[in-house]
Amino acid sequence: MLSRKTRMEDFVCKKCGECCKNQGIVMIYPEDAVNIAGYLNISTKKFLKEYCHERILQSDTIRLKIYYMEIGQKCCFLDDDNLCSINGVKPLQCRYGPTRYFLSVGSQENCIFLRNKKGALDQGIEDSFFVKKLLHGYEKLV
Repeated sequence: MLSRKTRMEDFVCKKCGECCKNQGIVMIYPEDAVNIAGYLNISTKKFLKEYCHERILQSDTIRLKIYYMEIGQKCCFLDDDNLCSINGVKPLQCRYGPTRYFLSVGSQENCIFLRNKKGALDQGIEDSFFVKKLLHGYEKLV
C-alpha cells in the first residue's frame, strides 16, 4: 500500500497508458456524455448506447441511473501511442486521475510516476464534488 502523499501539482504523466489498461471502469458523468458525443459527432443517446453500460443504484430513498465504460484490456479511446484520442473531452474521472478516489484496484501501483514516487496522490478534492456532478443526472440526455 502506498503511504506518502504526492500533490497533484507534482504529478507528471509519463504517457505509459497503464491507467487506461486497468481492467476497471470509467464513470461517465452527464457532462462527459454530452462532451464526448459532441466530439464524436454523434448523439448523446447513441454514445451512451454504443459505448456505455447502464446501472441502476437504488436504496429506500433514492434511485440513481449511472453510466460507465468497461475498460477491459485497454480503453477504446487509447491510441497506439498510449495517448487519449479524445483528450480534449476525456471523462471527468480521467481528467482528475490518477487520484485515490477514482483509481481501480492496482492502478496506483501500475502508474510509473507513482511507483517511482512511492506515494499516493492527494488532490484535495472532496468526493462530494464528484457526487454532486453525478447527481446532476442524465435525464435531459436520453
